[in-house]
Amino acid sequence: MESCPEKEAIFKVIRTWENARAANAFPREVKKLLAKPERNWRLLDGDNKDSWLLNELKEGKIVNSYMLKRAEGY
Repeated sequence: MESCPEKEAIFKVIRTWENARAANAFPREVKKLLAKPERNWRLLDGDNKDSWLLNELKEGKIVNSYMLKRAEGY
């Protein structure tokens, strides 16, 4: 991994997903969609540390977007 030129970008993506997961930001309906392997997703940091933007992609284009927020108490 150390020799991978994209390692920082890969770690950033993993960190974003882990931060959202730890914040319990994924509602049950979204979790059901994420479980479908035929779907393609991109998660971006939101406007602040308590929000994320989840985009569903088809052929590289955004087809659905979900604004996720930190769950109360997390």
